[in-house]
Amino acid sequence: MKIPLRVALLDDHALFLSTLSPVVARWPGVEVVGTATDPVRFLDLLAETRPDVILIDWHLKPLSGLQVVQRVRERFPALRIIVLSMENRPEKIREALAAGVDGFVNKADEIEDLENLLRRVAEGGQHLSPHSLQSFSPLHAGTSAQNTLTSRENEVLDLIMQEYSSPQIAERLFVSVTTVKTHRKNILRKLGFKDFLSLVRHLLNRR
Repeated sequence: MKIPLRVALLDDHALFLSTLSPVVARWPGVEVVGTATDPVRFLDLLAETRPDVILIDWHLKPLSGLQVVQRVRERFPALRIIVLSMENRPEKIREALAAGVDGFVNKADEIEDLENLLRRVAEGGQHLSPHSLQSFSPLHAGTSAQNTLTSRENEVLDLIMQEYSSPQIAERLFVSVTTVKTHRKNILRKLGFKDFLSLVRHLLNRR
């Protein structure tokens, strides 16, 4: 991952933006190079600051988050894009991913989840935060709390879907291979699948 990682933020709620920006700026190896509340101004800001990753709200005015993503992809195709949203419906997340978004974070996620996802997105691939990933789980709707995945189990599942092996996941998350295997067993048990091949196929078909 490039150090420092240059990040720009866009949210039309000034209070939320002024709260999030200094938090992101305190993360090791991350530099906030610009913020904006206006989507049009933000597009100009990107040309001036040349960030590596942008964090944008999905519900914006006068341009929507989808329109911003489309314009960013046209002008800055290599730029990594993370969407922040209260939206958690699978069809809306699929819409964002299809438009070229690299990461989708629900605003109900923990701040640590956002930091972890930012670093994963910077290294490549498409990633979902724990709350967003759970929306694709077959048991997500109407389940009791004990049937939902933990934040760490969602991280493991995300890496499995990127074809990481258990030793690779252990190295990435700084845990033992035995711990990863335990997470794998718990994920299958909670989501009601016998093996990961069936689970991954199911999740990919729903994206």
